[in-house]
Amino acid sequence: EGAKGDRSCVLIFPEGTTMREPLPGSEFRCLLPPKSGGLTAIHATAEDYAYLSITVHWGLDLTDVSILKSAELIGRTITATAEYIDPPASPKAVPEWILAEWRRKEAQLAALETVHRAQTAV
Repeated sequence: EGAKGDRSCVLIFPEGTTMREPLPGSEFRCLLPPKSGGLTAIHATAEDYAYLSITVHWGLDLTDVSILKSAELIGRTITATAEYIDPPASPKAVPEWILAEWRRKEAQLAALETVHRAQTAV
């Protein structure tokens, strides 16, 4: 409730962990499956807030590199997109809503990966 009064924002990472490789059997190759619990709890108290969805393509294979090793990013082209998106209709709608958002992000990242591979193959 205090966040509403001081116009704060909350940043969450619905994947919940560092990606080392796609999970076997997952529909996602560029992302880990999202976890909806944190977003559901936030939405239950702030359902009228706007959502800013940020997607980052790091321009390298991060399955073997920790993002904390920032030297790996020197000289790389990093692509970030930020979009305001409509929040889910209710806390109960969050799990399906976040899956749809993750599918959109997966397609976006796959397209960026195709461009990246074409550029680095030259």
